[in-house]
Amino acid sequence: MPDHELEEAIFVDPFSILDVVSDHAKELFCRRNLDANTPTFRALADEFGVTAEAIRRTVRRVEKRLVDTLLSDEYRPFRWLVSDLTRSLGSAYPVEYLDSVKELQPWANDPPATSLLLWLVGPYNKSDGWLLKKGVSPSGLKHVVEELCDLDLAPTVEEIISELSRIDIVESAARKLISDSDRFRIIDGQVFVWGRTIIDKAVTVLSLLGRPATDSEILEHIGEYRSLRSVRNRLLEEPVIMRTDRDYFALRKWPLEEYSGISEEIAERIERAGGEAELEDVVAELLATFDISESSIRQYAAAYRFVTDEGRIWLRTDEEIDVPVSAPLTVAGAFQPEARRIRYVVEVNADTIRGSGRGLPRPLAIALGATPGKEENYLTREGTLRVIWRIESATGPDMGSLRAFCAREGGSVGDSIVLDFDIIEKSVDVSLVKPGLPINELVKCYTGIDDPDPQVALARALDVHPEAVRSMLRQRGDDALVDALP
Repeated sequence: MPDHELEEAIFVDPFSILDVVSDHAKELFCRRNLDANTPTFRALADEFGVTAEAIRRTVRRVEKRLVDTLLSDEYRPFRWLVSDLTRSLGSAYPVEYLDSVKELQPWANDPPATSLLLWLVGPYNKSDGWLLKKGVSPSGLKHVVEELCDLDLAPTVEEIISELSRIDIVESAARKLISDSDRFRIIDGQVFVWGRTIIDKAVTVLSLLGRPATDSEILEHIGEYRSLRSVRNRLLEEPVIMRTDRDYFALRKWPLEEYSGISEEIAERIERAGGEAELEDVVAELLATFDISESSIRQYAAAYRFVTDEGRIWLRTDEEIDVPVSAPLTVAGAFQPEARRIRYVVEVNADTIRGSGRGLPRPLAIALGATPGKEENYLTREGTLRVIWRIESATGPDMGSLRAFCAREGGSVGDSIVLDFDIIEKSVDVSLVKPGLPINELVKCYTGIDDPDPQVALARALDVHPEAVRSMLRQRGDDALVDALP
């Protein structure tokens, strides 16, 4: 726009363009199109005592008169202003940038005049901090950028800006869209879709790195506070991501050999050998293929899933899976006040607070119904507590997280949790025990038996004579409890 035309336009009162209509029609137009809180036709009709259709016809007539008036010679400089403003704003423009638009600056302190100018240019709707022409939405604009982004060949910022200009998005608005949105990341001048889920973000990180990475490295690049264990679990469950060895993750589409876990790798090599293999050959092959330790391989080879004999290893068959004899009261922290109930005391540690599961002694797991290759689910107030014995596990049975209970009860490191399992109803009551209780109160919490003599209560819960309580507790590792007895 020529400078002299802008100077002439500045001296034109924008509202003078409305002088061609009556005051009543002008008021209806302004109320309907320029008010911050736009009233409906029905609301205006009720206010003025006419029909909604009459209001609509009046407003539409004013709108047409404004367009015709703008084309007259009298408003030629103003028409130049509107034309330039149209090019400056495009079809979508951030509201926060309006103060820097040259064509609007003369009316910066006149909101009604600014609103009228924006109507003449648009009209625009406001949504999520954007001025948007009809048919344009913030989500639609983000979708356009998402369609342009390709992880294998990420577009540059300039390429995105160029493509957005085809749908009348000016450069400043395009930069705002791709830099401020939580949907995108700009890295080294390239634009990537920054997904909402942790897996979307992990895929982006791996694509950027172009190589396998550990779970901690992926989380570091994501730059958000999350539990490393939960991130690892999500990576392990996701079909588009695979492990290339014990600690490294990669995109499945990459031409790399997948690592399916030490146990699975051992099983695969046994099957390749015809159902039985030399243990040393299996160890040597896995060491040569993956970045894992020999001790880990041998630990998994000793899992219940496999049978080893005289240097040979094979998969345990269903017929060979025996349920070991269970003696849960030999386990430290285990008590049985009655036949259907088993109480188990565990100490709260940092892993408990983080939400990690924990190992479970085999005799106790068997008594709870988790035999090799099986699991049991016990209902709690917080949901379900799973007790499982994976036959491929190198460490044996384990149970699920107690984090939700700790969060509800305010548990901290050093506290104790008492799990009261009902093996008939498949339910478990969970309670928290703080340190420093008198011995009789402590034993009552642990055993569920209320007796003034803690040694008698323990005897009932351990199914032994009171005089044998101390030796049994010592034998199974409950030394602290023995030392606290009077």
